[in-house]
Amino acid sequence: MSADGPIGLLGAMEPEVRGLVDAMDVAASGRGAGFDYWQGTLAGQPCVVARCGMGKVSAAAGVQRLIDQFSISRLVVCGLAGGLNPSLDIGDVVVGDRFVQYDLDASPIYPRFEAPGLGISLFEADRSLIEHAAAAAAAIAEAPRVQRGLIVTGDQFVKDGKRDELLRDFPDALCVEMEGGAIAQVCHLNDLPFVIVRVISDRADGAAPSDFKRFVNEVAPAYTVGIVSGLLRRLD
Repeated sequence: MSADGPIGLLGAMEPEVRGLVDAMDVAASGRGAGFDYWQGTLAGQPCVVARCGMGKVSAAAGVQRLIDQFSISRLVVCGLAGGLNPSLDIGDVVVGDRFVQYDLDASPIYPRFEAPGLGISLFEADRSLIEHAAAAAAAIAEAPRVQRGLIVTGDQFVKDGKRDELLRDFPDALCVEMEGGAIAQVCHLNDLPFVIVRVISDRADGAAPSDFKRFVNEVAPAYTVGIVSGLLRRLD
């Protein structure tokens, strides 16, 4: 990590980064090993936009590559998630303040959900970036409802009875997705400030696949550009 390095902007899927790349003054781009990147300026900030692919392994590899190859100073992630809390509707925004990997279980050697060797189950995002992200989300044209709280991560697309199981284990969880917990762990290991913003694309129920596909293609790019650009303008 470099204090003077560019800001990393990471997305799992092409629609999550498409709008950012279109809005960016791109100076260089490249790809390799499941990782695409575009380097340049966005909202007055030097940035590297990257697409890493879905899932925890892809996300962890993408973050580490941004750190090692580009010496990023901060990481911003904006993408989609399935809503768990019944107060959340499709289109609402969650700014994660804590992250846990719900499918991590090395018990009885380590407590369930704890990252082996780290003594941590809940990884925390950067407080200042959380504030900036929440303000940026509240200011976009769509004016979504914004909540802050726990995001749970696992390597499966939650779409059925798993939703109830997750709420039993994590009754205060707001949403579920497939990258955040791994990203948070890598950022912790590298002492890298980060924030992860999730737009609710579905309710992690039987209708989730169709809701997700429609939302990711029709709505995600505009949300991502609005939130990330607004956040970048608030940074020093």
